[in-house]
Amino acid sequence: MIFGIEISQIQLYLIAGGLLLSLLSMPLALPHILRIIRRRRLCEELPVEVSAPVGASIIVYSVDEADRLAELLPQLLTQQYAGPMEVIVVNEGDSRQVRDIVESLQTTHHNLYLTHTPDGARSLSRKKLAITLGIKAARYDVAVLTEAQAVINSTQWLARIMRHFSDDTQIVFGYAAANPDEDHTFGARARAFDVALGDIEWLSAAIGGHPRRGTSFNIAYRRELFFAAKGFSHSLNLRHGDDDIFINRIARGVTTAVELSAASVVKVPGINSRGAVRQQRAVRRFTERFIHPRRRLMMRLSGILYTAGAILPVVALALPPFTTHLGIAVAVAILCWYPIGLIWLRPIRAIGARHMSLSLPWLAATRPIRLAIQYVYSRLNRGKQYTWE
Repeated sequence: MIFGIEISQIQLYLIAGGLLLSLLSMPLALPHILRIIRRRRLCEELPVEVSAPVGASIIVYSVDEADRLAELLPQLLTQQYAGPMEVIVVNEGDSRQVRDIVESLQTTHHNLYLTHTPDGARSLSRKKLAITLGIKAARYDVAVLTEAQAVINSTQWLARIMRHFSDDTQIVFGYAAANPDEDHTFGARARAFDVALGDIEWLSAAIGGHPRRGTSFNIAYRRELFFAAKGFSHSLNLRHGDDDIFINRIARGVTTAVELSAASVVKVPGINSRGAVRQQRAVRRFTERFIHPRRRLMMRLSGILYTAGAILPVVALALPPFTTHLGIAVAVAILCWYPIGLIWLRPIRAIGARHMSLSLPWLAATRPIRLAIQYVYSRLNRGKQYTWE
């Protein structure tokens, strides 16, 4: 090993290049970050009550989840909403347990209804069929979609979502997050970070007027928009796509809004578990081919630049000569690189995702590597995406 007293020119170039690339990643990511922060602040300041509230039909999709419905339905039926509302549970197939839960609540809540998909339905998406049945059964102008797994902790949830329909708004995008710190298994922080950044990406696109998708746990749109688009007829052969392919198509040329206040965020237990994230990634990878990429490239490029900026000083440290001056230069580079990674702290907190700080720069730097691995995995392990498979 050769120890010198000077830093080589190539080492200086690597350190300077690393800092430059890290700095260049900021202008690409900053618009997304600022949109989320500003929208969260605006949603907290907007008045909840509107002069002429629109009627809301809450459609709950269930797959024999009687225990979950027993917790969710009281949360929905006690919403403090000034306008007319109803709750329609659509279960996959007939379930005695689900029926008992709904009937026990119907004695005191006459705006609660139950329907189910036929047991013999084949070669079509049963979830899309369930949503279609719910929307057709609805009496009011706006269909508010959620699922039995959701946890709604605020009585203002519906009012926050519905306040945007007082004008010509056609679609309102809500947000669904995992319960913070519920998962302590290996890789939980990395999964939470990757999911949060993916959500920031599509939320930012929606705020910017270019919606790509939403979440089936928390989204609302006008029924007339659904029927005008002939429902899910364009993707009935696909098991999924109800909250991305369909939304991307009907959102073109219409007025949309994003609701990000704390009271409007739905919590979903287990949404960031290893199995759930792996399945969701496979589904999104498949459905992305039907959606125009639009602004995804800029955020992905920002991540690549940041990763490269983190790697170059480390490469410089590995090259001879090894000097004290070099170690100090690399330490300075890392100290400059680290705060750049922390820019994701505020938007992650703004959407109510898992709190993390010290690990953020490392997670941000390694995200492109994880995305590449996930892409290869999803290509090698394609799930059954078509209804006839």
